[in-house]
This record gives sequence, C-alpha cells and structure tokens, in this order.
Amino acid sequence: MTKPTALVTGLGKALAIRLAPTHNLILCDLNPDPAFMKSLPSAIFVKANVADYKEFEQVFKAGIEKYGEINILVNNAGITESVPFPTSNEEDWKRVVDVDLNGVIIGCRLALDYLSNGVVINVASVAGLTGFAFQQPIYTAVVGLSKSMVLFCKRKGLRVNCICPGFVRTPLVTASEKKGYKTTGNLVDINLVVDGFIKIINGKMTGQVYSVTKDGISLHAFNEKELIAKI
Repeated sequence: MTKPTALVTGLGKALAIRLAPTHNLILCDLNPDPAFMKSLPSAIFVKANVADYKEFEQVFKAGIEKYGEINILVNNAGITESVPFPTSNEEDWKRVVDVDLNGVIIGCRLALDYLSNGVVINVASVAGLTGFAFQQPIYTAVVGLSKSMVLFCKRKGLRVNCICPGFVRTPLVTASEKKGYKTTGNLVDINLVVDGFIKIINGKMTGQVYSVTKDGISLHAFNEKELIAKI
C-alpha cells in the first residue's frame, strides 16, 4: 500500500517524527535545521518562504515530482513580532501578517490545485478563540478562513480543519516569553498537540475547529449544512 504524503510547513518537528513511519514527508521552512534534516533522511526538505506564492508553489511541485501526489497539508509556519506591539512599526507587524495569515491563505489556495483526496490543517492558536496578544486578530482570521474553505475544498474532494493549540514549548513561545508574555504553568504537552493533528488526519470531519489545552482536545463544532443553508 502506498504511503500518504504530508506537506508540513514550519518544520513541525514533533508531528514530522510521528508521521515519518507511515507517511511520505515534505518539510518546508525558511530556516531549515540541518541536524533535524539529517534525522529524517527519507523526507524532502525545501527551503521556501510561505508568504511568497511562487516559492510555496515550488514546494508542492517538488513533492508531487517525488511522490506523485500530496494528501495532507499542514499550514504550520509562524513567527512572532520582533518587538512588543506598542513599540513596533509597520514593517514589524506586516512581516507577522505575511507569514501567519497570508502564508496560510496561499497554502489553502495551492491546496485546491495540488492536493489529492486529503485534508488541509490550518494551525492557529487558542488566542484566536479567546483573544489575547497582538496575533489574536491573525489567528481569528485563520479560524474564519478554515471555515470559509469548506465548500471550495469539498468540490475538490478535500477536507479542511483548524487546530488551535495553547502555549507549547517551541522557539515561537520562547521568543514571546522574552517579550514579556507569561506562559509558565500553562504549557501544553507537544505530544497532545500532535495527537490533535493525528485525530484530524484520521477523521472524516471538515470545517471544524479543535483547541488543545492542558485539559485535552476539544471540538468547537461547526455545522456545514447550516452554512450552506445561509448562502
């Protein structure tokens, strides 16, 4: 049986390690980690900026050239502001919006052309559901985008869902802590977040939003039929 192929942006190391035995992997990041790349010799690593349409498209093309098709897209790439928002300038927050939101939009658009019978998973944050920090509007937009993609994806035989993890010990969270954001005591086990990804990959639901906190994985139900009835 042919392995399904997953394209994961922003490296997503823990997810890649979990998927490696059962999936072909295409990993995309602007700053690849040589040691990690060496630990997964069977994976394809492509250096690309997800906020650049043509660069991101080349990642899809490289995956299809190698494996024939791509079945899973995880829009995981993300950055944080380089300085606290009150002292930031236009370029600071434009850079964050480009990667954290526009990169997801571009990924969703490319998925319509390049994904086969699979699922798109957009990564936001619990901030998109509760509201805190500068990126809250961006994450809320990613949640909304995931819902709005349902009909487009359905026409292509695809599912689309959004996962909103709490704080996880990643370079992004470490950078946020250095800017004064408090996460101590609220960190989520990365393995629980990966469980959330696997739940979505193996499931059949679409247009759903899952949060992952210390209390576990929770579904924030979205009714596709209700949406269709309104349009």
